[in-house]
Amino acid sequence: MEYKAMVEKNKYGYFIKLKDLSEKQQDKNSDFFVTSALNINLNYYQNYLIDNYNGFFVQSSRLSREVYFKIKKNAEKASQWVESLLIAAKLAE
Repeated sequence: MEYKAMVEKNKYGYFIKLKDLSEKQQDKNSDFFVTSALNINLNYYQNYLIDNYNGFFVQSSRLSREVYFKIKKNAEKASQWVESLLIAAKLAE
């Protein structure tokens, strides 16, 4: 599947999602699904976003926490990093 990293906003702040560009259009809205598509470790991904783009955790359920951003510009920069990982993964195929 081919994805594009995008920034969206909800009541917690800005977050990264992967937009599915295929006919199935199965968008990936959680950190778990983003890391699955990128084939990277969830903890590494979340800590990288927090350390490098001023992200913060929001407890989305009893078992899951997601990284959000207060400032759209930080989310956009993080999204560009994710997009670069998507491109690298595609080139590696």
